[in-house]
Amino acid sequence: PVNLLLEIVDFARRKLRIDVREMPVPRHAKLWIALAVLGLSALTGVPVFEAFSPISAVNKGILFGAVTGVWVLLAIVLTELFWGHRVWCRSLCPLGGFYEALGRFGQVNVKIDPAACIHCDACKHACLSDPAILEPALDGCDAIVRAGDCMACGACVDTCPTSALRFRFGRPRRSQKGTESGSARSRKDVDVA
Repeated sequence: PVNLLLEIVDFARRKLRIDVREMPVPRHAKLWIALAVLGLSALTGVPVFEAFSPISAVNKGILFGAVTGVWVLLAIVLTELFWGHRVWCRSLCPLGGFYEALGRFGQVNVKIDPAACIHCDACKHACLSDPAILEPALDGCDAIVRAGDCMACGACVDTCPTSALRFRFGRPRRSQKGTESGSARSRKDVDVA
């Protein structure tokens, strides 16, 4: 939800030549934050995420004139600008933690053609989630990007100069060195454009 704003911050950071760390907080921290938010919400009977959700804060600001949303967004922008690249979305957002948990079972995945990959890392530079999620597929250990963090945004697919990456529907079982188990007929997956 704050991705457009963070794209603008990326542009400003590049223009101002400000260097920040790529991953100042481990990406799986958002899973634990999501679990804590869920637990606190269950204990208190109050939706805890609504207290600091940028989506909720901006909506409350528009509807009720509250300024909490401005402060939340300002904190996210300053964190993004001076501390870490996509630190809110990649590592801290509880909603992102829920998406990561659900994404582990997602049916639309990025598939790699190892023969077409030239290992230029253009896909890693384009990844909005975490470039490390591409490594098992790029190293040939898996046929698809399995990490729940993958948002299936297509940035890596669009950036690949050799079209080695593309979307695919279905989740093949894991097997030796990235090959998919089962014959083409037994799999119920198809490539999607």
